[in-house]
Amino acid sequence: MTVTPPRIQDLIASVETARADLLDDARPAAVDRVHARGRLSARERLAQLIDEGSFREMGALVTPEQDADGPEASARARAQTPADGVVVGTASIDGRPVVIFSQDFSVHGGSIGKLGSAKTQRALQTARIRATSPMPTVCSTISPAPRAGSQWWR
Repeated sequence: MTVTPPRIQDLIASVETARADLLDDARPAAVDRVHARGRLSARERLAQLIDEGSFREMGALVTPEQDADGPEASARARAQTPADGVVVGTASIDGRPVVIFSQDFSVHGGSIGKLGSAKTQRALQTARIRATSPMPTVCSTISPAPRAGSQWWR
């Protein structure tokens, strides 16, 4: 029996579908809960601050670390904890480059897990090691606590 490898177009389409599932339009109930509290979603806060079209997200497809629970658990975790609770990337504000991250209140009250913490650390490293000069870092958060049981400090 020969196994046909997936076509690159199919792989790209599956990644784009996974990325689209992270956006506010794909999560109306979660965004409505945030709005009901008088808050903006993480992506809405970023959109109001940065130059349109300048955001380049880092680590969007990470999920909380799972024990060997299988692919079903991973898919469930991605749906329940998109981007591990923090939207991270580079952008520009008034034409000036920045590193920016925004914690997502719709994901466990704005707490982040181990990989969400790793994304923020990577963003800070990116800001620090920029070739010409360090980049300013902007953080949008209300609840900077780690998620219970995430053991993010290890």
